[in-house]
Amino acid sequence: MATKENTDIQSLIQLLSKQIEKQEMRHESQIQMQMKFFDTLFNQVNSNLSESGLINYVFPPFSPSSEIWTTYLARFITFVEANSIPPERIPLVFLTNQSTEIFNKLQTVSLQFPSPKQPNNLTWEEICAIMSKNFDSYKFIAREKHRFYTGIRRQPGETPLELAARIREMAKSCNFPAIKDPLEEALKTAFVCSVSNETVLKAIFHKASEELKFEDIIDIATEVEEASKAAKAQLDSTNSENENVILQEVLVLTIWGRASAVAKSDIYGRNVVIGMPRVIIATRKVIQRKLAKAMDQKNEANALHQQIHFLKHG
Repeated sequence: MATKENTDIQSLIQLLSKQIEKQEMRHESQIQMQMKFFDTLFNQVNSNLSESGLINYVFPPFSPSSEIWTTYLARFITFVEANSIPPERIPLVFLTNQSTEIFNKLQTVSLQFPSPKQPNNLTWEEICAIMSKNFDSYKFIAREKHRFYTGIRRQPGETPLELAARIREMAKSCNFPAIKDPLEEALKTAFVCSVSNETVLKAIFHKASEELKFEDIIDIATEVEEASKAAKAQLDSTNSENENVILQEVLVLTIWGRASAVAKSDIYGRNVVIGMPRVIIATRKVIQRKLAKAMDQKNEANALHQQIHFLKHG
């Protein structure tokens, strides 16, 4: 009797277990169907909002001082794909998330196109081309290596691991694996790091690194420093000549003023000194004119020096 009751209980338990299992399967199936429905609905709503321009896509602006362009571009493309942004809206999404500095750079370049454009009319390919040309660190390896070798200093409170991570990050833009001639690269890097002339460095950094050899860097440095010396000598010579002319004329006018300040007697027999006020006024006016002329000549010489520098180095 007890055995039959146990058998009935086990059968009942098995039956209940199967029913519970079926209910759980139905419940899970319903949940999956609901999730698919909500996913479809969500994608449809997002698509409609995207087409109508109602979604505000927020992405951090590009900062040349803290990130290289290639890394930023990869992150932005990931953001675009994750948000299913339509291709025709990518340029506008990019522009609306950039700083004033980057927008102005794009505007300056786009207005110089054969057919000038405003930034909001640029294609995504045109934007990428402009950004790569102006911010792709691989094109300015000399500058990046100068920063790498001279700009790394351990920050207060920075751990060895944090310092190592920062060094690795800065090394990315130096493109060390692409070095084919270690000696040539070592010579260029040593020269750039030790030249100690800001004007020379600017002229070197303005050139794309693949265009520069060690001899080219030496030629640039020599031309820049010789041009600077010539301009300084011209300015010093001009200033010296103007100062001598002014001093000579002041001396002549002063002597003439003293000689003309003769003493005469008035009707009461008192001695009256005349002529000196007129000489002082005349002398002051001459000095002012000469100083103004000297400044004009100095400004012209400075402008000429800048034009020479621009023509040589762009």
